[in-house]
Amino acid sequence: MQNAYRFLGALLIILSPFACTEELSEPGNLIDEPIVVADLEIEYNYICGWGLRKDTFRIADGYVEFIQNVNGSTGQDTMIDTVFPVPIAWLDSLYNNLDMNQFQQLNYNSMNIAVDGCDAELIISKDQVQHSVRYGYGDTLFGMKPFMNQLDSLWMEIGVLAPGEG
Repeated sequence: MQNAYRFLGALLIILSPFACTEELSEPGNLIDEPIVVADLEIEYNYICGWGLRKDTFRIADGYVEFIQNVNGSTGQDTMIDTVFPVPIAWLDSLYNNLDMNQFQQLNYNSMNIAVDGCDAELIISKDQVQHSVRYGYGDTLFGMKPFMNQLDSLWMEIGVLAPGEG
């Protein structure tokens, strides 16, 4: 039995260098892939009922922060407060789907809370250019559908319906 353990140990020592022989130059290794950190910050606020509810969805520095505040009879309560990392590839995709020139052309300032009950506010900074719009859900952000769909998909990943979805 003792010889069996020695044989097994020797076999593992001999085979171990062959188990880890992936070369760094093979495609798909992160060391050869360019890493582009998107210069992108997004704040997406959903405000309802004269401020009785405010959801804030913020993407900055590779993280998503989601905060949901509800004003009750005892004041403002934070129902959800969570932060989690966003993969660089996802940020780059979001960055590439945003046509900042198109976004800057939008000039919404609806302030419809008294009329429809809820508004959204979208503040975007891309490559040191910042623009914001505030709109009701009767408004369409012209030319922004792919970007907004991607943004809403991340919102829903945390288990909360995106604005206008529920």
